[in-house]
Amino acid sequence: MSKQGTIVVWLDKRRVLANGKYPVKLLVRFNGQKKPYSIGVELTREEFGEYHINKQLKKQFEKIQYYYKKAENICNSLLDNFDFDLFEQEFLSRDQTYNSNDLFDLIKKKIEEFDKGDQLKSKESYETTLMYLQKCTGLVKMSVNSLTVDFLKKFDKYLLNENLSLSTIGLYMRNIRAAFNSQPNAEKIKVTNPELYPFGKEKYNPPTTRKAKKALKLEDIQKIYNYDSQNEREMWAKDMWLFCYFANGLNLKDIVLLKYSDIKDGFIELIREKTRSRNQAEKITIRIPLIDDLQNIIRHWGNKDKSGKGYIFPFLVENHPSAKTIFRAVNQGISSINDYMGKIAVKLNLDRIPTTNYARHSYATVMKNAGAPLAMISSQLGHSKLTTTQIYFSDFEDKQLIDATKFLTAFKDLKQ
Repeated sequence: MSKQGTIVVWLDKRRVLANGKYPVKLLVRFNGQKKPYSIGVELTREEFGEYHINKQLKKQFEKIQYYYKKAENICNSLLDNFDFDLFEQEFLSRDQTYNSNDLFDLIKKKIEEFDKGDQLKSKESYETTLMYLQKCTGLVKMSVNSLTVDFLKKFDKYLLNENLSLSTIGLYMRNIRAAFNSQPNAEKIKVTNPELYPFGKEKYNPPTTRKAKKALKLEDIQKIYNYDSQNEREMWAKDMWLFCYFANGLNLKDIVLLKYSDIKDGFIELIREKTRSRNQAEKITIRIPLIDDLQNIIRHWGNKDKSGKGYIFPFLVENHPSAKTIFRAVNQGISSINDYMGKIAVKLNLDRIPTTNYARHSYATVMKNAGAPLAMISSQLGHSKLTTTQIYFSDFEDKQLIDATKFLTAFKDLKQ
């Protein structure tokens, strides 16, 4: 039996990660026992076979070498006194090179990652989280060791006093948890030093709320549909809201990016931007019957240049906008629509402001209440979580889709 711990660099192929890679770990052996230790590196099988010679994997190679050397030095220092508890105490200790002890720095690294991946909504969320943390603490740096249960509860209360909703507070607190967990040894800290991990059962859990029902009654949709005004911006907002509703509850980003080339044989066909980055098998093509109301909105507010490569609506000017340009256009569009829909809601005495989210929820609820198949509704919304159900999504005939959309205008037959 070995009297000294030995280390092997190991690719843990027991579970493939969402990015198609596997975690690289250090496997420490001693007296017939072996324990894996995460080092925050992920590689494919091919990359693992060449990380020591592939120049593109230089950062991963340096990180692996750093932790391997650290583990080797600990084993050499312990010699015959090797003990897994002693090893872990040293190996999981604070590491300034790859395991930042500054919470703000960890959040900034997440922001950089989102920026590189054009995940601008997530980037903005983390930037706001950091802003509130700095505002609350008045600090430039904040040690992860000060992220205690008591601090998290106080910060939660601080955000509540800032008049933020529970769902928003929950989002920011989950961002903090994700930043904390981004430390290479976060998982080991949970196991070996649970008192240092502030999240979880009987500790601090970010608040969760039930999603509010955001479907309007048919009577309210009727009021919006029949609303008339001399204010052109109000009428634009109303029609954009109705476009969302009639077009399967499309979110505004999908509407902003719609092109005339997406109109084919009386349908609008598209893959939702939210699912575009998924594997080919998981993408769902949505087919929206181009009913008269949609055509009328396009004729009134659409770009006059109907060439195939042009956008339907003039939210974007350039043909190949950057992710940041799209992000700004979508946010400005949502803000403007919701602002004017709020004014319309007051004039119509509605008990809620019908934001763009209400259009999507209203579409789903109206179709469900009208007896449309749930599989069809899920398909038209672009949902893709239940892969076994997706088999049936493409089996609906065009006539079924067209007939189903008649439910959307059922309010036209209501007595006023």
